[in-house]
Amino acid sequence: MKLSIAIVCYHSDVPTLQRAIESVVEAVEGAHQQWPELSVIFYLIDNDPAASTSHALSMFLRQLKTSGIDYVEVIQNSKNLGYGAGHNACLKSRCIKKIDSDYHLILNPDVILADDFIWQGLDFLEKQNDVAVVAPYVENENGEPAYLCKRYPTVLDLALRGFMPSFVQDCFATRLNHYQMKDIYGAKQVNKQIPIISGCCMLIRSNIFRELDGFDERFFLYFEDFDLSLRIAKKGKVAYNPAMRIQHLGGFSAKKGFWHIQQFARSGRQFFDKHGWKWR
Repeated sequence: MKLSIAIVCYHSDVPTLQRAIESVVEAVEGAHQQWPELSVIFYLIDNDPAASTSHALSMFLRQLKTSGIDYVEVIQNSKNLGYGAGHNACLKSRCIKKIDSDYHLILNPDVILADDFIWQGLDFLEKQNDVAVVAPYVENENGEPAYLCKRYPTVLDLALRGFMPSFVQDCFATRLNHYQMKDIYGAKQVNKQIPIISGCCMLIRSNIFRELDGFDERFFLYFEDFDLSLRIAKKGKVAYNPAMRIQHLGGFSAKKGFWHIQQFARSGRQFFDKHGWKWR
C-alpha cells in the first residue's frame, strides 16, 4: 500500500508547521504497526518565492527520510499559486515524483494529526470501497469541536458565517447549525452522505484525485474544497469518520483581515457561478 501526503505552506509559522510535520511522522509510525509494508511519500509545497519556510525546515525535512517516510520532496513554486494550485503541484511535470499512491492526504500546515489518524483512515477506506474521500473529527486549539463538514451553502449562510458578528449569528443559530452539520457530530457515527468537506484535511483515493486533475485552480483561496467535494461526489461517497481525529489551529477567514475577506467573497461568487446560486 502506498500513501502520499502533501502540505502547502505560504509564510507559515515555522514552529506550527514543524509541529504539524511531527504529527505526520508519529501517525506514519502508528500506521506502520498495522501495515509494515506501507510506503509513504511526503511533499512540502512552498508557495513563497523567497523559500523562507522550506529553508528553515530543510534540516528537519532531511531527517524525515529516517523516520518511516520513504521519500521527501520539497516543491518550490516561483510565486504564490494559491491553495488548490499549490496542492496540484504533486500532479505536475515539475514534480520529480508525481503521485502514484493508493491514497493521498491533503493537509493544511496548521493541522495536527492524532497518532492513530493514518491507520484509522486507511483502514476505513480499505473496508469502504464506495467511499472516495473521508474527513475527520476536528477540534480547534481550545479543544472545542470545529464543524468542517457542510451542507450546500446559500448566500445567506455564507454572509452570516463569514461576516456577521457573533450576536447576529446567535439569532440564526438553528440555521447555521444545520449548515455546519452539527447534528452528525453529536451522533458520533460514520456518515457517508456528506455534501462538502474542508480542504484542511482530506484523505482521498489517489486515482480519483488524478482523474479530476486535482483542485480547480481558478479558485485562488477558499471554496476550492467545496468545489472538489462536489466533483468527488460524482465518483464516490464523501464521508465523515469520527475515529479519525485532528486538531486544526487555523481560524476563519473573517478573522484574518480584509484581504482574506476579499478572497472569500471572490471565490464564493466563483463557486455559485459554477455550481448554482442559492440565496436563502
